[in-house]
Amino acid sequence: MRGLLNRLEPVVDFGEPTSKAGRIQPAPRHAPTGDLTRSIRRDQSQCELDSIRRNLDLSAATHEAISVELLSNGGPLLGDEAVAGALHALFDFEPIGAMTAHPILLVGGSQNARMRAALAMSQRIERTGRRVALFSLRTGQIDDPQATYRGGLDILHVGSVEACIDAVRVKEPAELAIVEASCLDSDNDATTALPMLTLSLNAEAVYVEDGQSAMPDAEHLSGIERIILSGRQQPERFGAVLEAAYDYGWAFAGQCSEQGIWHPMTAATLADRFALAVR
Repeated sequence: MRGLLNRLEPVVDFGEPTSKAGRIQPAPRHAPTGDLTRSIRRDQSQCELDSIRRNLDLSAATHEAISVELLSNGGPLLGDEAVAGALHALFDFEPIGAMTAHPILLVGGSQNARMRAALAMSQRIERTGRRVALFSLRTGQIDDPQATYRGGLDILHVGSVEACIDAVRVKEPAELAIVEASCLDSDNDATTALPMLTLSLNAEAVYVEDGQSAMPDAEHLSGIERIILSGRQQPERFGAVLEAAYDYGWAFAGQCSEQGIWHPMTAATLADRFALAVR
């Protein structure tokens, strides 16, 4: 008798499979793709997305761009991280700092809003050690240049584009020129004044959004690269600001409160305004 240790276990050989079709294979598992995940989240968040478009009165293109970025985040649709991430992906944030080399033209909004923003920005810059030359262009309202003193700063008021160009050119070379200009206050000035100033002074035009003044037609906004938010905008007006920044490629430069307090604009601070507008 064969020893127990040498005994083999019985094996039934069914032969080799003749083809791959005869094998039983488990079905492959695929993780949901990004598009599928966003599609599911869009269906689940449709009410919130509709509320955003309704409150901000957004166009279809801008609403879709914001929706795609909001849905790309894995957290709550209107959470701080999702909103800040979406706005950071869609818009640029370029504050006006003390090292700015070219003159700055503040246009748009009301004269009070522009002057408040100019003073607040100038005070902030001068605290860093750089001097500011502050000008106010009131086209057709002043015959001869007038100097005033406000908020610790000297302001030169001029009444024509030519006088403004001459005044900026004779400032001290190290000073940063900031001009509060009435270029967009009337259609007659908008067609010539702004291009003359930007080209003659190699200046950058920055739009001041005060939430009340009517925004000029699109053809008058060429050459503007940044925007300052002054005061608080209603939801529909804030939506119009996002539309303009998205359509024209404006960068957010800063914000100025009603009390004349200046802060640079970041994605987080813009997200705070967004949350207030859509709640």
